[in-house]
Amino acid sequence: MQQTINRENNFDLIRLLAAMQVMLWHGASHLGLFTTLWDFLTPLFHLPGVPIFFTISGFLISHSVLSAKGNWWKYTKNRVLRIYPALLNCLFITILILFAFGHITLANIRSKEILTWIVAQATFFQFYTANPLKSWATGSPNGSLWSVAVELQFYLFLPFFLVGFMAKIKNRLFQNLVLLGLLILAFIFSYSLENQWFTVKNSITEKLLGASVFNYLRFFLIGISLYLNFDVIKPFLEKKAYIWLTIYGIFAYFVGHRLKLYENVYDLNFYGQIGSILLSIATISLAFTMPSLSKKIVGNNDISYGTYIYHMVVFNTAFAIYPKPSVAEYLFLNVLTLFIAWLSWKLIEKPALALKS
Repeated sequence: MQQTINRENNFDLIRLLAAMQVMLWHGASHLGLFTTLWDFLTPLFHLPGVPIFFTISGFLISHSVLSAKGNWWKYTKNRVLRIYPALLNCLFITILILFAFGHITLANIRSKEILTWIVAQATFFQFYTANPLKSWATGSPNGSLWSVAVELQFYLFLPFFLVGFMAKIKNRLFQNLVLLGLLILAFIFSYSLENQWFTVKNSITEKLLGASVFNYLRFFLIGISLYLNFDVIKPFLEKKAYIWLTIYGIFAYFVGHRLKLYENVYDLNFYGQIGSILLSIATISLAFTMPSLSKKIVGNNDISYGTYIYHMVVFNTAFAIYPKPSVAEYLFLNVLTLFIAWLSWKLIEKPALALKS
């Protein structure tokens, strides 16, 4: 099942572009510039960063799991070193900022709600926001971290799925039929949750289900499927990104934008799922088209994760100070976020990754 992947690829660049999409979109939305920048943001609407992240994770983490060859300490250590050093530093900075604005104080930092929030942010319940913090800025100190919680759940889920389940299916055709069946079930789960096909007893349960890996498993499964079949589909993807991007662009424009049969790949209908598959294929194809492009543009700097986890801290701080910035100030905040991400990479993430096996 393990596939050979060219180590020279564009994944770092694609992840950075995906993180920037989320950053630009969130910034314009939360800072009240959405209408002003709509013409600029429209193309980004059909290139949502989080599904791209999840597809890449499905593809690359599958490779990590199978490369570990049962050495789960190595696998776990590498995942922890990638996620937690920067995440904990981001949390520390967020706490200092909340102290500065008076939403965390020496009096309330030992309260149950604030301590629960800190533990949640430092573990894998990043979607939780304590009530005393909901009145600051946009209502959540770093709301975009919900996807980190989903990603962490995927890291736990994948070894059981690939090694404990899929590895026991030796027939390639049967493997793909199982993946297709699971993809349909994942879609049904998300659709039923969104449309409340089953009763959720309380908001906490609903939030846990909504932020579970199973609610976004369809994106991960597409990446897993592309990886497990990479030896077969590789000739159709390598150096073919212009074809797949064109196909996806035409589909998104005519089926989504003109006919309005779906909005983007988050949509839980047939056309949205076709769009998500086409976007995923285009993403993996782009990773192996002109594979030296990433190195030329970003070098050995992988600032995508920092861009993602710090951008809402920057925007929230700006919103708390001045809730109606100009377009120029909005652009400055984006550049500032990229600079902070670069510092995070140089000072925290890269040294931490040097400790990987």
